Amino acid sequence: MGEVSYEQELNGETAIFEKVARLSLEIGGTVVCGLRTNALGHVRNSALVASNGQILGVSDAVYAIDEEVGAGACFRVYDTKQGRIGVAVGTDLYFPETAKALTDFGCDYIVCPFSKTQGVTESVLARAYAFSYGIPVLFCGDGYSLIAGEKGDVLYAAAENGKYDVKLKSGTEYHLITRRRRGFAAYRKSENC
Repeated sequence: MGEVSYEQELNGETAIFEKVARLSLEIGGTVVCGLRTNALGHVRNSALVASNGQILGVSDAVYAIDEEVGAGACFRVYDTKQGRIGVAVGTDLYFPETAKALTDFGCDYIVCPFSKTQGVTESVLARAYAFSYGIPVLFCGDGYSLIAGEKGDVLYAAAENGKYDVKLKSGTEYHLITRRRRGFAAYRKSENC
């Protein structure tokens, strides 16, 4: 989508947010659109989220690696008819704490728009996070898109741009995971607990 100025959007000089909202209404679903936002000179890699004709919000990349853009403040999860969508923007995918935070916030899916990918790195990470955190991870960028299933398998991949209709359902399988570690020497369980 290129760079979008919040000031121009608010003044009605551009209508990019409106176009994305209209697209979400046309498809009767949710659209996560990668773009670069400019807020009075503060430029960030971002994702616009619209569902059923309404703008739900804009998520900024929390991590910016050696870029001329700034980093955002926090991760966001959006409630949609398709489920709770956690948004990781671009290079956020390179950091495992991104997937952990979004799943801790209760998302059903992670969606990651990318402008330029590094090759297979993003595919491997998407599959690893899907397996480790038990949720589908979707990423799209630079003419390549992929959906990794909860088992780390590839449910969908395409190397060309276009619109695709993929049916996806998130599961909710939970397991009890315990771990032994050193520390807490002064901690004693009460007999009443």
